[in-house]
Amino acid sequence: MAQFGEIRVDFITYTTGVSPSEGSVTTSISGLINSPTFSGDVSVSGIFTADTLVVENAAYFSSGSAGAPGITFTGDSDTGFFTAEGNTLSIATSGTKWWTVSGDGSVYSFSSGAIQIPTGTTAARPSAGVTGMIRYNSTLAQYEGYNQGDWALLGGGATGSGGDRVFVLNEQTVTTSYTLPSGNNATSCGPITIADGVDVIIGDDQNWAIV
Repeated sequence: MAQFGEIRVDFITYTTGVSPSEGSVTTSISGLINSPTFSGDVSVSGIFTADTLVVENAAYFSSGSAGAPGITFTGDSDTGFFTAEGNTLSIATSGTKWWTVSGDGSVYSFSSGAIQIPTGTTAARPSAGVTGMIRYNSTLAQYEGYNQGDWALLGGGATGSGGDRVFVLNEQTVTTSYTLPSGNNATSCGPITIADGVDVIIGDDQNWAIV
């Protein structure tokens, strides 16, 4: 039966540099095994596994492809991030490219499915609106967007049956205070009821026509 001995070492000292500028570096064995620290360039081939990886400057990965992303996940190697060309970042799942962000910030979707936008009540609107925000208002059952300091209905064009675009609809009761955006007029089909405690504010040189 083979016999095995035992070597116990707390520290290891190795030589760095080239004569006559050689130096010695001492490190603990536990540091090499349990929590190794590297400096300079470190190249890893194959699979690298770590519970926690901290990179102080930059980590470089292969560009990859939709079928084999450069940044992927254990057990799901065809899902992750890759860059097919300079200054772009793409996302793939199941080996198929679905999203790309270009160098100018444009975002492209290659799916024939749908995007689920944020949904919430009127009270849940962001406290600080930013022009360009869109959401679905579950209180009003409509899509809305933020512009010029206010939330407004999206896609308020005419509708009808069979693809006709004839009827422009508006509700008959104002339940939330509203201020006409500066430089705008408004038109509604009456009768219109303004609920108690609700204000409709119309600025100077503005008009609200109820027909």
